[in-house]
Amino acid sequence: MKYLPAYWLRTGPFYLLAIIVFFQVKNNVFFWDTIQLGAKQASWFYEQGFRYWLLPEEIDSGHPPFFGMYLALLWKLLGKSLTVSHLAMLPFLFGIIHFATRLGERLAPLWSTPFLLLLLSVDATFAAQAILISPDLVLFFGFLMGLESVFSRRWYPLSLAALILAMISLRGMMIVVVLYLFDLGQTFLEEKQQRDLRTWGAVLFRSALPYVPSGVFALAFLFYHYFQTGWIGYHVGSPWAPSFERVDAGGFLYNIGILGWRLLDFGRVFAWLIIMGLLWQVWKKSAGSLLLQKLLLLLGLSLLLLSPSLLLHRHLLLHRYLLPVYLSGTFLLYYLLFGASPIRMRWQYGMYTLALLGLLTGNRWIYPRQIAQGWDATLAHLPFYDLRSRMLEYMDNQKITYQEVGTGFPMIGPLKYRDLSGRETGFVGKNPNRQSLILYSNISNDFTDEELQQLEHSWKVRYRIERGGVEMVLYEKAER
Repeated sequence: MKYLPAYWLRTGPFYLLAIIVFFQVKNNVFFWDTIQLGAKQASWFYEQGFRYWLLPEEIDSGHPPFFGMYLALLWKLLGKSLTVSHLAMLPFLFGIIHFATRLGERLAPLWSTPFLLLLLSVDATFAAQAILISPDLVLFFGFLMGLESVFSRRWYPLSLAALILAMISLRGMMIVVVLYLFDLGQTFLEEKQQRDLRTWGAVLFRSALPYVPSGVFALAFLFYHYFQTGWIGYHVGSPWAPSFERVDAGGFLYNIGILGWRLLDFGRVFAWLIIMGLLWQVWKKSAGSLLLQKLLLLLGLSLLLLSPSLLLHRHLLLHRYLLPVYLSGTFLLYYLLFGASPIRMRWQYGMYTLALLGLLTGNRWIYPRQIAQGWDATLAHLPFYDLRSRMLEYMDNQKITYQEVGTGFPMIGPLKYRDLSGRETGFVGKNPNRQSLILYSNISNDFTDEELQQLEHSWKVRYRIERGGVEMVLYEKAER
């Protein structure tokens, strides 16, 4: 009973922050891949009355469709709206706060857990996903719940966490493998002096038991999906097939460079520099403590198992795919600063402040037009929602028909999949040779350098609005 007030003193402000954020973003439209993975899939189940288990091919991305089912079910119960959709994310945000706190308590003194929660809160990719209607937020929750269960040796919550991960996406199934191998690695680190090779077979079998439900589900879904559709993951006619195009040796090396950029991007370079600065000192001081070995194992497994599919394909190196790696790095940084720091307190707080401010400024890192940016992985995209509303208002006042306006992802398609308004009208894919109106925003990575130069020099600006580094420009073809 004495523990509860202390828990709420440390975590209460973050639960309150989650509620405040919900009220701030509850009218924000679906954004980026959440249009496909959230709005389109949920709308299908909602409109079809849950009569089918699989999605139609044009919106089937190969993942288990339960996130869409979850949203559709809440729409049936509470009404189909953006507010209900954002509300659906709140339980997972609460769960993330809870399990992150529990894990932090294992790594450092109880009083310091708010410092861990603050680090997570300002991380650009987590913060951006936390304000979206995103299945990746559910994956983040499942990963944290699974980690806490592995550390605490609680098999029933672990089994549930693994099942949740497997039910959300193919990447969730890969994260289950990360958890299982980390589980085995933790057992080996703790008991390597107490066992011989003859007993490790039993350990392997026993450790696998909590993962059986998720494994059975994953195999059942993949086989069922294959026999119904003839493919797993993607097919050559799918809109996202180009992302799965295999790269050659040069492309693989290029992807390694992009992966390094993704790891350092949005202010994380400061965190990694501090980790590298402290790691050797802590290792020498503690002779490689058990906790440090576990955290390094977690980071290594996350990076090793999640990277190959990203490196071998052309366009899969998205920030949100690396959330488990970012989380593992955050836990390592937190442990080095507050759980095993060999430096004086003033330096300890100085380094923490540097890491915190670095991550915070990462939400303001906006690259030039010519450089593709992960807008769903940074709060820098926030002005987009207001600019979008103002642009639509301008077009309505000017009697501009949306279908005559060309643009790029994520603005293409019926408005009903963005604002749940039911409007079938929407922008179409850009074709400057045939269209007289082009809507450009730096939120879109679809515009080539040549197209941007053509718009700037050969077209005239009909309406331009910008705020906070985000811009939207309606170009009109100049008369010759």
